[in-house]
Amino acid sequence: MSIKGQRFTKAKRGRTSQARAIRPFGMKRPPFDPSTGTYLPLSNPSEPVEYVRIEIIRMQVVEEYGDYLGCYRWNTEEGTWGTNVYYVAKPYMLRQTPFDGVVRNGITYEYTDVNERTASQDDEDDITEVITPSYYSEDEIYAIGPVTGGTGVLVDDNNVALIELSGLSGARMWSETSE
Repeated sequence: MSIKGQRFTKAKRGRTSQARAIRPFGMKRPPFDPSTGTYLPLSNPSEPVEYVRIEIIRMQVVEEYGDYLGCYRWNTEEGTWGTNVYYVAKPYMLRQTPFDGVVRNGITYEYTDVNERTASQDDEDDITEVITPSYYSEDEIYAIGPVTGGTGVLVDDNNVALIELSGLSGARMWSETSE
């Protein structure tokens, strides 16, 4: 039985015959928003909700930089790669700027190239690491965006709005070379 979009079920055998509301997907209570300290409304919010359209975009790598990639965007109408270069941030753990020359967990990282670094630790042999699989020119990637608040990567004082999607899932990571 439905009343204005609410689902009701009869009480279980042996209990009162009162009907009870079932929340969507069996949730015990609405989702909690820690930024406001309140529960999110399930319907009829008192204030309009602003939605941002997120896109997953097919891109082709043109060039690799320390914190981002230069890419062409796929033109679905023409069925060809565009010629304008779009900047796509690398996932945070694959970026150069936050880690170059920094000690993290007792390991110092020094970058020798945009996709290669040396990890050194006291009383240990240095390790050379590379991004695996590496980014190659003409590789296809998928970017997602716009990222609310930007990615934290700046190109010519502009915050890069897109981020590379496969690196977020751990498909690309730093790994030791066999040298």
